[in-house]
Amino acid sequence: MPVDAEGMDRDPTGDIRAVEDWATALVAAAAALAGSAVTGYFGVLAARRQADAAREGAQRQADAAWNAALRQADVAWNSALKQAEAQLDVMRETLHAEAAAAQRGVRRTAYVGFLGRTEQARQAVLAWAAAPASATLRERRDAALVAVDEALNVLCGWKARRRSLRLPRPLRWRYPIPAWHISPLIPTS
Repeated sequence: MPVDAEGMDRDPTGDIRAVEDWATALVAAAAALAGSAVTGYFGVLAARRQADAAREGAQRQADAAWNAALRQADVAWNSALKQAEAQLDVMRETLHAEAAAAQRGVRRTAYVGFLGRTEQARQAVLAWAAAPASATLRERRDAALVAVDEALNVLCGWKARRRSLRLPRPLRWRYPIPAWHISPLIPTS
């Protein structure tokens, strides 16, 4: 083998080998670059798909959270409505109980008034029965019986029923007074 000036062995095909080595290096570099480009391209595609999947997952998660919030709001609204209805029911019952108590008080007062007027009428009837010819006693008796009638109307609510049924006014009793009306007032003994 020939030796060059520096003392190295010289191969006559050495220039060709250097070019081949150089070409091999270029092909390897190009292959590496092409592989990297293809890998990068597919990596970008995979990243896009992953981002799209993450976006869709986030959208589904946001929709599920929104629907859960709507359901929770509906449940809270229905619960609030039930509580309000329960409070209204309690208030209605309280008002009805108070109205019933007030009505009982009014009825008690009317009954006491009726009993008082009945006692006055009894006394007037007894006084008239002792002296039937007295016009003054007869007028007191009639006034007392009219007062009993009015108290009975208040007690029974006749006037309110008469207005609601549109009935004519009750008849005023004329002489003679029916026996069934005064018989409880006249002592039997």
